[in-house]
Amino acid sequence: MQAVLAADNSVTQAEELTIRVDTIPPVISVSNPADNDSYLNLSGMEIVGAVSDENLAEYSLKVTGPGVLLQKNGIQNRAGYTFGTLSDLPEDAYTLVTEAKDVAENQNALVRIFTIDRTAPRLLSMLPSAADISARASHQSASPEL
Repeated sequence: MQAVLAADNSVTQAEELTIRVDTIPPVISVSNPADNDSYLNLSGMEIVGAVSDENLAEYSLKVTGPGVLLQKNGIQNRAGYTFGTLSDLPEDAYTLVTEAKDVAENQNALVRIFTIDRTAPRLLSMLPSAADISARASHQSASPEL
């Protein structure tokens, strides 16, 4: 771009402008809880992850369950970052939502759903039912064909 002074056409100024189009959304990862940890036998945990973008504008992380348990907002890149620690979690279902946006308005989101379950499974019965016993007895008493 070149500008010319209106009062004196011999005075000019040139400027160069580089425009870069950003179409890449921020990268979000959560390492704890892991993606396949849908049922957890624990009472507390650290929320660990990363948010990155060359032009990050903002991010938010929220853990909900019985109420909002953790909410973090920021504007800088995070790598291997502990966003917070959840303690004394009751057995229930929880949702972790992480969202990020860069200055070009590219957005990304990651949702992790997990359940705290410390109750051991109960074995109701290892005995066969009366019908199973009767069926086996009648099958065994039949005489073999010769």
